[in-house]
Amino acid sequence: MEGNTIKDKDGNDLPWVSGEAAEDKNEDGTVKPHKVKLSPGTYQLVEESAPFGYLTADPITFTVGETEV
Repeated sequence: MEGNTIKDKDGNDLPWVSGEAAEDKNEDGTVKPHKVKLSPGTYQLVEESAPFGYLTADPITFTVGETEV
């Protein structure tokens, strides 16, 4: 979604699929499932902006382990 980013531990933006582009949708208009492939490490999901009338969510820090798929 616009305004959302996922960053690595060094603050670098990582690719994100929003589901809003035509190529991200199925023929019936539903959003195609997708995966973000992350290497093992610690990441932070950050909502940089929110729709009018809403507050941004607190950042979420998570870790991807060596054996996680």
